[in-house]
Amino acid sequence: MSQFRRFLSDTANRIKVGGIRHGLSIPAHRLSRALPSLFVVSLPRSFSSYTYLLARSALLMGEPRFTTFGEVLNPDRFDKGYTPREEVRNFFVRQDRDPAAFHRNIAFLDRVVEAHGFAYKDVCQPFVMAAWLRSRKEFRILHIRRNIADVAAAMLRLGWVSSAAAANHHADIESAVIEGLLWADKVLATLPAITVEYDDLVRDGTALSAALLALYPDFEVHAIRFRNDELAARHARTMALRASPQYAMIERVLRDLGTNLGSTSPE
Repeated sequence: MSQFRRFLSDTANRIKVGGIRHGLSIPAHRLSRALPSLFVVSLPRSFSSYTYLLARSALLMGEPRFTTFGEVLNPDRFDKGYTPREEVRNFFVRQDRDPAAFHRNIAFLDRVVEAHGFAYKDVCQPFVMAAWLRSRKEFRILHIRRNIADVAAAMLRLGWVSSAAAANHHADIESAVIEGLLWADKVLATLPAITVEYDDLVRDGTALSAALLALYPDFEVHAIRFRNDELAARHARTMALRASPQYAMIERVLRDLGTNLGSTSPE
């Protein structure tokens, strides 16, 4: 079976999981309300939604009721009737560029995030999330790291340009998207997180099981096993993108940016 529908949410959200099979024999009595809440953070197109579903299920955690896939700062995921969606409208907000929007996002997190028993995810506000999480030690953080060139190629193929908002000086949109992703990757790397490489994460569930055990050593995290028939097709698309002229451009821009930006920080 390449696709199936599974209702993993404890809210009214209907989640379609394509090509994932996982067996988690977790005792029904094992509750997680006292566990520190989990944040899954990554760049876009990094298997983060599937990872969120699997991790939340393994830990028996709750999810915010006003959004899907735990995306607490993505208004595109919010329920249509959720009033505060205008507060977090912009993506890839930097404090030095738009301090008012930055602090609106910070205040929103302060108001809606629960310190225990919940799982959250973010791929669209790395600068806000990094600043907020670094000042709060009560949370656990799982960071998915993927090759920036692969992320940029996937985003540009889909026409996703939100990361361009974090760029400094590039006039063309492609270079701005790449620069914004590079800044985001740098800031996520500063978090006190357990980091899992994308290539390890998508293999079979072993890397995710080990990461959750490291984050919650006192919780009986059952082994996660999955087979995703879509991943082979995604890998084939990635290989095709790597052979394209656009990918060569992306790698060239990344090399130039790496030289010019050095150890500077966008914060």
